[in-house]
Amino acid sequence: MTSILLIIFILLGFVLGRVSKKRKLTDKKAFTKSISNGQNLSIILLLTLMGYKIASNEEVLNSFATIGFHSILFGLATLFGSAFITFIILKLYKKFAHPENHKKLKNSK
Repeated sequence: MTSILLIIFILLGFVLGRVSKKRKLTDKKAFTKSISNGQNLSIILLLTLMGYKIASNEEVLNSFATIGFHSILFGLATLFGSAFITFIILKLYKKFAHPENHKKLKNSK
């Protein structure tokens, strides 16, 4: 049932977006602002309900320390992994995308 409701609301949003585009709304900024406010309200409601559900679950509350530790490890691994990959990509970019290297590559052929 939840999946069907999700699909219905996604399709409803799609249809509303297409209708608003075809009608060429006179005050598009006001419409966009009202959509943005609705999204913010929905996110606040979602976070509130998630917090309530987490706080009411004893198993989650009892394992909060373990969850926090794993979250910190995951966050640090993501941070350092991204920095490492960025470093490697920049080194490769500087090596192969530099104009002098293009000249060297053309001359070596």
